[in-house]
Amino acid sequence: IYKRKLNKKFLNYINTDSLLGLMTWSVDTKAYLDEFPKMLEKAYGNMGMGVTGDEISVGAEFISLLLDEEAISKVIKGDAMVLFNGVYQYETTYTDYDYDENFNAKEVQKKKKESIPSFMMMFSSDESAFTKKLISYGIKKEAIKINGTFYEMSVPKSPFPIYFMQKDGIFFFTNSITDMKNIAGNT
Repeated sequence: IYKRKLNKKFLNYINTDSLLGLMTWSVDTKAYLDEFPKMLEKAYGNMGMGVTGDEISVGAEFISLLLDEEAISKVIKGDAMVLFNGVYQYETTYTDYDYDENFNAKEVQKKKKESIPSFMMMFSSDESAFTKKLISYGIKKEAIKINGTFYEMSVPKSPFPIYFMQKDGIFFFTNSITDMKNIAGNT
């Protein structure tokens, strides 16, 4: 499971001037998914509550039959890095209420500033037909917009969009449009 090494190309995208912290992991996705049913059996096999180890074993084997470990390991290779590049202020709009002398409420839109961490996540991935179909579906449903050479995804009830792209065998996700423009422009 742990034979995969971290993609050294990730290091080219670290801005050490603004870096607050990072987190990495490397696992062989195919090996992990091959072992997943056994881990489920060990973790949940003797929980009780009317579920026996036999039922957990059958369920784990069923999950294994549904998963194509080889195909998944091409899309998500198993190594990733998350960078925390600082904190920035983001203005949000919220609904508040003003009351008159008779305690009748009136909706009022107000704005406030919130602090949000700036992050970037990278993971190794080969471009696949599935990824292209997923992006096309998001564009069709108007959840994803094309923004030059990268994509912008609006997340419901989130104060900021997520920007993403695939480049050099790496999938990038970030909430910083500046970082995404720098990656897209090779700077």
